[in-house]
Amino acid sequence: GMVVVEVKNVVCADYAPATAPDRKACVFVNEEQPYRRTGIFPWGTRAQKWEGRTVVSARAVKHLKELAATARDGGDAALVFVVNRGDCERFRACHEACGVFGEALQEAAEAGVLILAPRVRWEGGRALFEGCVPFVPRLPAEDSGDEVSWDLRPIPRRGPLPDGSPRKGRKRPRKELRGDTEAAKG
Repeated sequence: GMVVVEVKNVVCADYAPATAPDRKACVFVNEEQPYRRTGIFPWGTRAQKWEGRTVVSARAVKHLKELAATARDGGDAALVFVVNRGDCERFRACHEACGVFGEALQEAAEAGVLILAPRVRWEGGRALFEGCVPFVPRLPAEDSGDEVSWDLRPIPRRGPLPDGSPRKGRKRPRKELRGDTEAAKG
């Protein structure tokens, strides 16, 4: 079956307070203790508009909304964030740069879009796959300035949506997304 896939390149990470550079542009500090470096996307200047709100990339938000709609309608959709940094232990949306993207990513995950974050370490001009790092959703309070904590609960891919509404039926079983292992062995 067909799977709708979007791929994003993650080149930025957050900083521990003690190691953050002394500049304002594109410096995102993570005060979580113990600190664990986290790949972030998007980063940049909010200079575009999406439905009246200022965003880093209207196109990126549009793609998230399209993937979420595909999943809600019973299709298979995946979003792959290639973390091009061997020093990152996990991945999250950069709510600090673009809260709209962060909200849309959370909505897409809750709608059933598969979020993957493979990590690549570069060595001697070669890209080395180091497995996938976890996607860490963040709490909306983090954008309000209130004290917050990380939400490490996995986002359910089956059953009702987190708001209790029913999920529309899939057109085919999810296991087909990974391929038919028996046929591959044959």
